[in-house]
Amino acid sequence: LLCLLPPPDMQPQPPPPAYGQQYGQDPTTAYGVPQAYYPQAAPAPVVVAVQHGHGTWATGTCDFISYCDTCCLSLFCPCIRVGLNSARAKIWSFGTVLVGFLVIYALQYGCQVGTSAFGRFEYIDGTLVLIRTMPYFVLYGVAIFCFFASVIWRTVLRGHIRDQYGIDGNGFEDFCCHLWCAPCTITQEAVEVDMRTIGHVSGCDCNVWPHGHPVQANPPAGVYHAMP
Repeated sequence: LLCLLPPPDMQPQPPPPAYGQQYGQDPTTAYGVPQAYYPQAAPAPVVVAVQHGHGTWATGTCDFISYCDTCCLSLFCPCIRVGLNSARAKIWSFGTVLVGFLVIYALQYGCQVGTSAFGRFEYIDGTLVLIRTMPYFVLYGVAIFCFFASVIWRTVLRGHIRDQYGIDGNGFEDFCCHLWCAPCTITQEAVEVDMRTIGHVSGCDCNVWPHGHPVQANPPAGVYHAMP
């Protein structure tokens, strides 16, 4: 029977004691220092998917009566209110939108005024007729182009706001709103953006961030890496 036993070095041995146990130390410590104080491997990031549900605007396009000051700013100074909406929603900077719309509006109204210099009324066979020349049609065409350029720009901005806040809609609806009732539509966007960024409707306050620090808006849909 002794011949059938394996040699001592091949027999199974018990597991070695934990580090420090052979010296009478706590296995959870090394040299008297708890293991928790030693650098640990950083936990792996967790992938978090952020998706926005379908939503609606906080107010309707005809609810401007509740925000008269904001509506007045949208009516008489639309470039300022549109610039505030864009800056607070972090789409385009306030200065970019303000200067862009000022150039478009100045060119549009300048061409409309200029058409009066190239059109005159004359009586032909006892009938008052407006005589138009070629510069008249050129200036009138530029004015129409500038008008629709401003409408399309505001439509694109409204689409970005909808996408950022998960609001239902489409480009055709946005275009019709800005074409037929621009002040009401700008007011609706202003209420939505202000409530989501600064927590209240700023009215005629033209500071981009009235309180100095914006409220954290909803993050855009996507995939983010967050620590557990």
